[in-house]
Amino acid sequence: MIKVRIAIGLVLISMMTVSCHRGYYFESVVTLPVEGWVSEDFVSFEVMVDDTIGDYYIDIFIRNDGRYAYSNLFLFINTLAPTGAQIQDTIECRLADKSGKWLGRGIGGQYSFVIPYKNRVRFPYKGLYRFEIEQGMREDPLLFITDIGISIKAGE
Repeated sequence: MIKVRIAIGLVLISMMTVSCHRGYYFESVVTLPVEGWVSEDFVSFEVMVDDTIGDYYIDIFIRNDGRYAYSNLFLFINTLAPTGAQIQDTIECRLADKSGKWLGRGIGGQYSFVIPYKNRVRFPYKGLYRFEIEQGMREDPLLFITDIGISIKAGE
């Protein structure tokens, strides 16, 4: 029941934070619970698509606290189309180099990353698409990943 409440709450938050500035078709970031990101709790983003011809670029946004214990982050990303079709991807996001230096932009012990996810994507159907992101690390709950987001930018 808690998982359902978190998923519904995160959907509502992501819908409220939608932004269409700087050429983005969709952009939303969700702050994760301070207690950690439980592996079974996914973050969901809903995107209404009405263009089936244009190309889009999809990026994943990650922010971590400098106390994050790993140099990478594995994510499971489920994409659900309006038809009910589903695609699942697993991606590894490199957050630090071999010496432990964070690769993202940082200030105040927080580091931000934009990870390219898909390039030149065309949405085959009009309607509501849902992107669900789960953490795929062995630590549960996963501490010090503070925010996760997605952005979709129209191709030029």
